[in-house]
Amino acid sequence: MFFNSFYRSLKRNAPFINLFISSSSLTLQLRTIYKTKTEKKELLIET
Repeated sequence: MFFNSFYRSLKRNAPFINLFISSSSLTLQLRTIYKTKTEKKELLIET
């Protein structure tokens, strides 16, 4: 019974959850890209 209501609310809020997940993954991607760029710069400075 509890799971049913939980699932229904989850389905209702699915777009927001998807948006949150996609935005967080996007920030993660940007962070990794930025990190690799800065690491490349540091490597260039070191050599």
